[in-house]
Amino acid sequence: MKITYERTSKITKSDGGTFTEATKTITYSTVVTIHNKHPFTIDDLIIRDVIPTCQDSRIKIILRKPEGLAESNDGAPVEVGTDGLSVQWDDVVDGKGGEKEGKFKWTRTVQGGQKVSMNAVWDVRCASDLEWDMN
Repeated sequence: MKITYERTSKITKSDGGTFTEATKTITYSTVVTIHNKHPFTIDDLIIRDVIPTCQDSRIKIILRKPEGLAESNDGAPVEVGTDGLSVQWDDVVDGKGGEKEGKFKWTRTVQGGQKVSMNAVWDVRCASDLEWDMN
């Protein structure tokens, strides 16, 4: 089995107006690709991922994809597409994990020889003059 993870980002700046503040938005996209090189099916494969969280009220993080995850409750699976892919916030253990910490998991079955991808997209938005680093 081969698993690849790719993350890209794009910066967009907006000019402020009379009644609006100039903002900077960084859109992050991740693609997890799984290639089952075996002749047999892998059932209930779980891939865990995380999006950033922030306590600073000057920075806003907006989850765009997977669709429906942002509105779901901890532990409630959301079907993505029609091929058996689901996503949900990870389990909260001892008050840690889940939506509070941005941890989520993909669950799916991967047929023998099949190659599948899972996409996540989120925006990090703040005032254009705010300096921060998310590496």
